[in-house]
Amino acid sequence: MPLRELLLIAISVGLVVVSFAKPFWGLCGWFWFSVMRPDALAWSEGKYPVAKVLGAVVLVTTLPRVLSNFLSKLRNPWLWVFVAYMVPVILSGFFTVGPMLSPDRFGAFLRLALMALLIPLAIETVEELKVFLAVVAGAMGFVGAKFGAWSLIHGGATFLTGYSRQYDNNTLGLAFAIATPLCWYTASAMRQHYFKLGFVAMSFLSGMAAVMTTSRGAALSLMASVGYIMLRSRQKVAVVLLILLGMGPGIYLVQDQVLARVTSSAAEASAMSRLTLARIAIEMWKDHPVLGVGFGGRNFIALASNYAGRQIIHNAHNSWLQVFADSGTFAGVFYLILVFGQIAWLSLSVRSIRRLRPDLLPLPYMLQAGLMAFAIDATFHSFHRMELSYVLLLSTVAWYRFSKAVAEELATETASEQAAPASTQALAPVGLASRLQAARQIVHAARLSKAGSPRLPTTGIATRLKTALRVNPHQPR
Repeated sequence: MPLRELLLIAISVGLVVVSFAKPFWGLCGWFWFSVMRPDALAWSEGKYPVAKVLGAVVLVTTLPRVLSNFLSKLRNPWLWVFVAYMVPVILSGFFTVGPMLSPDRFGAFLRLALMALLIPLAIETVEELKVFLAVVAGAMGFVGAKFGAWSLIHGGATFLTGYSRQYDNNTLGLAFAIATPLCWYTASAMRQHYFKLGFVAMSFLSGMAAVMTTSRGAALSLMASVGYIMLRSRQKVAVVLLILLGMGPGIYLVQDQVLARVTSSAAEASAMSRLTLARIAIEMWKDHPVLGVGFGGRNFIALASNYAGRQIIHNAHNSWLQVFADSGTFAGVFYLILVFGQIAWLSLSVRSIRRLRPDLLPLPYMLQAGLMAFAIDATFHSFHRMELSYVLLLSTVAWYRFSKAVAEELATETASEQAAPASTQALAPVGLASRLQAARQIVHAARLSKAGSPRLPTTGIATRLKTALRVNPHQPR
């Protein structure tokens, strides 16, 4: 047996054992496996039922966490939007037009949805959510770093075949574009410098790897992710320099291949093909408005030739239209609300958390940047079954609960602090001792004012670079 398979089996058995002692780490392990696909790295994808066994164990071991404060967890509007989206999707899988052509895709999606629901139901604290997102960022960032470093070593190679069964080159490019802000903001939330540098390196290498997949949609998503990072940063000049130094060399090596793909005649033909597929998806949705033609995309391909008058072998190449055609109007509307509604709500969350807990800003930042990158590329490809997107969506559901709890906790503390001085003043003595103590405090304050304020640090480029990578770059000075 190869050493890679032995290592895969050892890690998988270890995760199963850890799940019984620490269910949270079992949950992290399952999503680590699902996003990273280490069995593909071990050249044994699908050979061992690791994901199914680990998923079953995690479902059992996290049940006490799910049931703890279960009713309070249900008071989450984004959770119910996701459930409302899943109901017509599940019905469309059973009531298809003709035979179900994608039971494998349907079953895999149901398992994904069930496990994704554990994110808001089994993660109990904001610190656990931070660790969970760091695991997801590290898993996808590791793959991006592997591809990016390999391309650099070989002088700028491009990737056209994808990675594992769930990542073709377009899906892989989007995953790397999402991993770029995830790793960047995970680095800003870390305290240890070696972790910070490691995640920054994975962010840069993942960005390079996204371009090296030659996916046009992934390139647009990467531009949006990098632009988001620069706009949100207080040290914009330093961040621009870091990104140019980190991603510039790799992108420069493959610029000819990427530009050739973008400017070729095939690009224009691809655009026309997408317009045709969009028209077919709209017509198909009009004919089947309630539950669509069946989840999975294969029913769409089987019926698309009837609308085009010629053979069609592609899906809708648009996630929003694909959901409308596959699962009907209700699923499409709730899917749009889920994705774009969360992106808009995260902007409001950033404003409130900036006032209350600026140390937590990396969490809404990474979620919003990842969802924006997904929404852009999802307009050009059918990514409605992408696992990483549901990790972001359900993590945002969890973040809603924790951000609300943070606001309520700080409001309670503020009210108690405002009430404390009044009671203290009522009980304070008014004798000679208290007057002398007050006089000493006045003299001490006057001495401090004469000493002057400490000298402010310089704001040169070296200081800005250091500030851009400090422990918490989002906390105001």
